[in-house]
Amino acid sequence: MRIIVIFIIYGFIFSACQGDIDDESTSILIFSKTEGYRHKSIETGIDSIKIIGERNGMEVYETEDASFFEEKNLQSFACVIFLSTTGDVLNDDQQGEFKRYIQAGGSFF
Repeated sequence: MRIIVIFIIYGFIFSACQGDIDDESTSILIFSKTEGYRHKSIETGIDSIKIIGERNGMEVYETEDASFFEEKNLQSFACVIFLSTTGDVLNDDQQGEFKRYIQAGGSFF
């Protein structure tokens, strides 16, 4: 039963992300930085999203590096997934970059 629930959740993720995907943008970014408690499920979640992404013709990238949150980097992703992040993981500048990404049509899950 637990596996079924996991796949349903990931199905929602990819449905949300695919809404904005065109022929040139089929990449997803998983961001999993933690500043406090680190969920044991993060690595399993990353692996699962990568498998499901591959099955749907998407490239899935992962990072815990908040400095990656710049317009030039984010614009190449159809969707950014915050996977079990904890604490204040983005500074004000990075939050501003991410806000502009979303305002320009980027998806966030």
